[in-house]
Amino acid sequence: MGPRWKGKGAEAKALADPMSEIVSQLQSSLLQSNACASLSGCSVLLAAGTEQTELLTRACFGKPIITAEKDKQWFQLGLEEAFYLCYSLKCLKIAGEDNFVKNDLDLWLYMKLKKEKFPDFYKAYSHLRMKNWVLRPGLQYGVDFVAYRHHPSLVHSEYAVIVLSEGDTGRLRVWSDFHCTIRLCGSVAKTLLILNVDRNGHGAISPSRSERYSVEECTITRWSPEQSRDDKKASENGSEKGKQASPTNDANLTGPKARAPPPSPCPPSMKNDTLFAHPHTVPSLFIALSASTKTL
Repeated sequence: MGPRWKGKGAEAKALADPMSEIVSQLQSSLLQSNACASLSGCSVLLAAGTEQTELLTRACFGKPIITAEKDKQWFQLGLEEAFYLCYSLKCLKIAGEDNFVKNDLDLWLYMKLKKEKFPDFYKAYSHLRMKNWVLRPGLQYGVDFVAYRHHPSLVHSEYAVIVLSEGDTGRLRVWSDFHCTIRLCGSVAKTLLILNVDRNGHGAISPSRSERYSVEECTITRWSPEQSRDDKKASENGSEKGKQASPTNDANLTGPKARAPPPSPCPPSMKNDTLFAHPHTVPSLFIALSASTKTL
């Protein structure tokens, strides 16, 4: 399942205007203007001028808020987005309700208080953002994020992302959860991407500790029998290859006569493996899942 571009010329436009360049321009603009946002519950509000409004929109950070003010546009940033601009890109200051700018540690503790799993979600968000993937909330698909190759106006999202962490006992722990999630992802033409965040014993007391976290990436797709069968043409011709292989044992063949399943599309530079799980092979799925993940 590759990228699904929206209309003619969308791919060429994305290649001519890479996301890394857009984010770099936004970073420079925010630094030059000494931008400062304000905490507002579980989100962050940022007032932007004309240039920054365009760059925030192109870089896909936050969502615009309609107000009566004509000289500036307000953007509502998620906690992960705001902290990424503040801590990772060092281009945004964030003030509390007392109008005093918070340091990184105070901001980290505030966001962790508002969102229990913020440290793990931020690590997952920054992990993909640094690879120039655009992340948006995935609530409507029952996942944590959806990942786009470029701006959502040019391409459909490719990955439905679920963040798992140490001690997470409530998600994807039984086959029914896997089955429902994979079926949903398939119906909306997305690949399920699981990010396992391992704190490596460093805790979450400060943002500097999150830099020592590791992220394991794993894509999961439904297994299709056609992906491991001989070509139909060869079978019809009654070739030796077709005679020796059968629909029930092709997947177990080794050597030049075996046909391996085609690899699932994966983000550039991402070390992930694809699992092809048959709906009735529950034990093998869990074994394959634990064996396929790799620590980056």
